[in-house]
Amino acid sequence: MKKFDWNYELKITYEFFRKTLDKLAYPGILLILTVFSIIKLLIPFWKYNNLYTWDLAGQLFSTWFLKEYLYPGIVGWNPFFFAGFPQNQFYTPLFSYISATLSFIFSIETSIKIVLSIVILLTPVSIYYFLRSLKISKQKSSLLTLISYSAFYFVRPEFNHFGGDFFSTFNVGLFTNALGLILAFFYLGTLIRGLDNKKFVLASVLFSLLIISHIFSAVFGLIVGGSFILFRTLKDKKMFKFGVKHYLLTFGLTAFWVLPFLFKINNTVTVKAFMNPFLFYIILGCSLILIFGAYINKKEANMEIAFVSAILSLFVLILYHFTNLPFHHYRLLFLSLVLFILLVFSWFKEENIFIYGFLACAIIFSLIAFPNIDTSGNADITVNIQNSTFEPTERLYIIANQNEQTDLHVLQHKIPMDYKINGIKGLYVESSPTSVFISYLEKELDESSMVWGAFIDNKMWKNKTIIQEILPYQLKYLNIDKIISTENKTGIGTKIQNITTTITTKTSSTTYNDFYLYKLEKTNLIEPLNYSPRVVKGDWMNASVNWFMSEDIKNGIIAFEDVPDFVGTGSEKVTIQNISELNDKIDFYVDSDKAVPLLIKISYFPNWKAYSAGKALKTYRVSPNMILIYGKGEINLRYEPLFIDKISSIISIITLLWILYYIYRFNLKK
Repeated sequence: MKKFDWNYELKITYEFFRKTLDKLAYPGILLILTVFSIIKLLIPFWKYNNLYTWDLAGQLFSTWFLKEYLYPGIVGWNPFFFAGFPQNQFYTPLFSYISATLSFIFSIETSIKIVLSIVILLTPVSIYYFLRSLKISKQKSSLLTLISYSAFYFVRPEFNHFGGDFFSTFNVGLFTNALGLILAFFYLGTLIRGLDNKKFVLASVLFSLLIISHIFSAVFGLIVGGSFILFRTLKDKKMFKFGVKHYLLTFGLTAFWVLPFLFKINNTVTVKAFMNPFLFYIILGCSLILIFGAYINKKEANMEIAFVSAILSLFVLILYHFTNLPFHHYRLLFLSLVLFILLVFSWFKEENIFIYGFLACAIIFSLIAFPNIDTSGNADITVNIQNSTFEPTERLYIIANQNEQTDLHVLQHKIPMDYKINGIKGLYVESSPTSVFISYLEKELDESSMVWGAFIDNKMWKNKTIIQEILPYQLKYLNIDKIISTENKTGIGTKIQNITTTITTKTSSTTYNDFYLYKLEKTNLIEPLNYSPRVVKGDWMNASVNWFMSEDIKNGIIAFEDVPDFVGTGSEKVTIQNISELNDKIDFYVDSDKAVPLLIKISYFPNWKAYSAGKALKTYRVSPNMILIYGKGEINLRYEPLFIDKISSIISIITLLWILYYIYRFNLKK
């Protein structure tokens, strides 16, 4: 009888287990994560979420505005906030554009939920695709995908809202972050495969989509993708040619959005966001250690990922410590986390499958047992304004802090959408410098209000004596005619009516009359001036803030370049003959025998052009970020595309036609 060979049997069993695990690892983990995502995240999200949780209100509004007013265009003038601003000029439009496209079939809310659900389900797929592109084994890639996905669950509110993690996605509303994350990993995976087979078109298309999905994710793709190209170029000079073609094609596809963005960037406002970049210190240290170890042991694959991670972390740390650029480095955290996990596990040998199996079981258990991300959103709120009549030239200021409504941004977006009223405060504060003045006004009237992004907090709003004196002038220059709030916070408005609000939860519905509509003194959208604005040279934003927050505002507006010395008499009258729904086309008549200064209370932007008798009039930026022109008689004000807008669109169209021709030629050869 043949003697039983334990060593041989264990070896056979081990090989069988290893091959089975290799085949089933990814399908099994993907199935688990898909089921888990549907049960824990998507079902309550679909069933209860009204899309008014934090920043979601702005995302919902953007999709609505695109569908109602801009589609199939992408960028256009939005009169609903900040005395007007260029919608999608400085915020990436891809998520809202896809949702708006779907909304011609489904409702807007359903369309947004469809897009986000696809993004969530593709999150583990994108990470796995990237890892497999690096020629990492199926089982190891599956484990690293599982670990990465688990990390997205375990970031809690106390760690701040990085973007990419599931709390930030569902409870803060950072949907574009979530879309940017999956596109970043699909792009990097495709780029690596393209470097191997010398094909760059698909990678360029994905990088273009990444750029218009999320700015900081696009920076991640640029640095990491560029590092892969650089590493390969150090070994093969032909890779440099690949990189040039890749970036030129990407530039051509995105020129329609990127070039105007860069050309007009001085017409936005933002501040540097501070947060300890602890992860990037760790990544840099691990990368340098791994580079040294890979060099000693001659493991090229480890060397490449360590090189890429080191470049990324150095880039972030240099920007953080040595520049004052408004770069939000923490938005790269979860993208970088996958690289960090890959770095750590690059030390594990492929044959340690029992360690991997143990870790996988531990992570699956922790996913089921511990995290609890509430995706159901906040309670519904409906608003009923009786007999509401709002003129196209009027602006409604909705003062409601986070404790007076179901969430932070709800009423400021919901009322303009439901009643098509021009509001004043919105989510995308970086899109217009006018938002800074609105933030000051907000703090003056309600100290508990939350302001963010573009706010320069110098405590000037705390001087209540001066504020009471200058408040009527501030409201006049922002052309605010009516206010909705829980009380007469301005002290100068006349109550028109109660505003009925109904709060509906999962179990009950309650009706309140907590808000009131107040009418202020009538202001004019276009105001002739009987004085010549003073000229202030230098930092126009600081000068405007100091003017807006002091008694100097009583002395009239200030300009930031030399202006004509014409003045009016005070008796001139302006008649608005025609105004478009978006306030982007205004025809008006100035009853005057001579040209007079005309303050137009619309946010200044270089696309604004004025004409009189067929001749162009010069537009000036004046405080608080408004338009000043000089004219008489019939005047036409237009929001028009600039040369940079036109040429950049032509570049993108030509590039797109070239790609279609390339695909046609490629299929023809087959």
